[in-house]
Amino acid sequence: MNEVLAALDRAIKLQPIFENDDRAFAAKYAEASVPALKEALKLVKARVDVEQASIIQDRMDAGLYEETFVPRGEPKPGLVGKGGGMSTFGVKNIRAEDGSTIVRTTEITAEEYPEFNAARMEMWWLIRNLHGR
Repeated sequence: MNEVLAALDRAIKLQPIFENDDRAFAAKYAEASVPALKEALKLVKARVDVEQASIIQDRMDAGLYEETFVPRGEPKPGLVGKGGGMSTFGVKNIRAEDGSTIVRTTEITAEEYPEFNAARMEMWWLIRNLHGR
């Protein structure tokens, strides 16, 4: 079993998935058992988490964010993406001494980061299919 998981991990890293189509994921995991799907989910989620943190940090470092000043006691602004899972966000809150907050928001779009988006779509496919079994 460990050899199968190691091979899956290598395949994920060496052959990024650009296709977001559920049929591609269904074909990829057609013969997988529930335990294998759970292990695949762990690997894909770890990849998504690492890549997301790296992308957010790179975008913040490059100044690719929107900054909003939120006075003390006011609610933070809501986030509106492209819908359909085509974007995700990174948010950094900076608290000022007077209690106000500066909110820095960066958007990770599927168009700019297709490999990351494909991995995220694979993760959600695995989650949906594991909950359906």
